[in-house]
Amino acid sequence: SHTLGVGHCINIADRLYEPKGDDYMSSNYGAYLSFMCPTRVPLTNLTALPNDLTPTLFDNQYFRNILAGRAPFTIDSRIATDPRTSAIVAHFAGNQEHFFQAFSSAFLKLSYHGVLTGDSEGEIRRQCNQVN
Repeated sequence: SHTLGVGHCINIADRLYEPKGDDYMSSNYGAYLSFMCPTRVPLTNLTALPNDLTPTLFDNQYFRNILAGRAPFTIDSRIATDPRTSAIVAHFAGNQEHFFQAFSSAFLKLSYHGVLTGDSEGEIRRQCNQVN
């Protein structure tokens, strides 16, 4: 789902300012992130940066970025190099249609799993970011 939207500097500060040896990031992308997130502790959590080149489009650009060392989040960088997931990342980067099919299948499975109905198991919120 990182193919849409933005990330926040607070979520990548450790990656920028305390890098790990096994976390690949292109030097140009690292410089860009440092420019966008210039302090170790952001002044606010509102500082945001796009997840990829097309943050408002649902596409496979995020996977192409990951392979090029342009993943803002550590977990996404690591799925490109982990032998258990690297082939999937490469496949999704090269085959947008298959990514769409796999994502929609997973999304449907998640949407049916443990859905709260508003009975005694939870509530259906009128606004998703506020308790009724």
